[in-house]
Amino acid sequence: MPRLAIVSVHYYPQCCEASLRELSRIAGRAPPAHCILVNNNPALQDRLLGLAGRHAFIDAVALHDNSGHEFGAYQFGLNRVLSNGEFDWVLFLNDTVATHQFFCSRHRKTLASYVTEPVSHHAPAAVGSLETLPRPYCIAGARSHRWITTNIFALNRLALGVLKGRVHHPQLDGLIRGVGDIDAFFSDDLDEALKNHLKAWLFGALPGSRWREAAPLTASNAGHFADKARSILQEKYLSALLEEGRTCFMNLRKMDPFDRVRCRAEQVVFDIRKSLGQA
Repeated sequence: MPRLAIVSVHYYPQCCEASLRELSRIAGRAPPAHCILVNNNPALQDRLLGLAGRHAFIDAVALHDNSGHEFGAYQFGLNRVLSNGEFDWVLFLNDTVATHQFFCSRHRKTLASYVTEPVSHHAPAAVGSLETLPRPYCIAGARSHRWITTNIFALNRLALGVLKGRVHHPQLDGLIRGVGDIDAFFSDDLDEALKNHLKAWLFGALPGSRWREAAPLTASNAGHFADKARSILQEKYLSALLEEGRTCFMNLRKMDPFDRVRCRAEQVVFDIRKSLGQA
């Protein structure tokens, strides 16, 4: 069986128990050779250590300083993982999986099938939920029209090679100025397609789907939105680099009609539990 490592990032106190339950379900289908919890919130350390002690597959709980937010934590965890040997796959996830965002049993099964199949991978491969834009975007010289969402995704050894072992690129932060004016919020160097995407997603300024915390931009919330915008650019750049490296993207959302019905039913249950504070 391929050797799998897991990097699980944690920040939100209200997500600890639920995210560890989901991590345990994933590990049950795809047992890791190494698993590290990266803690971005010092107040969680004792609780995470206690929860980790209930799961034999967790090898370490490492405190991170939250620099670079989730991507800084992903990089920190990846560096620790790579110091423990070679792995065929590395799975990254954060504590919004199965707490803020639904992750159905079919997604879990499909993910496990990709990272546990005893086959030789001769090409870079990435697994996750695939999203697209109607027109290509370009960021820091890398171009794509699609991306894998990074609350949960997996990369094989060759894909990590394409990325040269880097999943966090702090140099992108300057593309977001983070001021309270929507036009000045973005650097002039940022691609127009990405500007429009971020305006719609974060501020509801253009037609399209919105982030659950979307709101008009103001001076008081500009810092919060700047952090989110920078994380989104990290996500887009990661996929654009993989695209340029001729990576095979494997979409967790590809399902047959029966699976879609089952997933919708599970979504209803999840939404009810979430409304009751039980997700």
